[in-house]
Amino acid sequence: MNNSWKTATTILATLFVVGLGVFGVAKLGFDFQSLSWKEDTPKEALLQGEIFIVTNGKENVKLGLVTVQITNTSGNSRAYVPDYETKSNSDGKFSIRLPVGNYKVVAQSRRYVFGEIEKYYWDVPITLTETGSTVILGNDNLCEKCIPK
Repeated sequence: MNNSWKTATTILATLFVVGLGVFGVAKLGFDFQSLSWKEDTPKEALLQGEIFIVTNGKENVKLGLVTVQITNTSGNSRAYVPDYETKSNSDGKFSIRLPVGNYKVVAQSRRYVFGEIEKYYWDVPITLTETGSTVILGNDNLCEKCIPK
């Protein structure tokens, strides 16, 4: 083997090893523009929701200004401690940006009807995907066992 062939082989092998190293470092999260390691940030998506009650099968009563508590249930040992909180607007609508994952949406409200207090509680599991998710808190998913007597 002549010297030029050995030199060419050595250069190609060196470029190959350096290329693997650079690719490996880039894959691990090294940001070459700022010359620092970047942390993986979880993907976020929009959770939208609405809170209302259907009365007498006719009208939707929108429950506004309700505090909505959201707990991340993806491996969370603090299942009853909310991680996020938002409030519905006067039309009963709410939205919040959260990391993609599994959550529990909890809310409670009350209203006065002919001198009586009606109480409403929700405890609804959801999966927030990258494209976003919508949750409706209404009559069909009230948490009857959650209402204190």
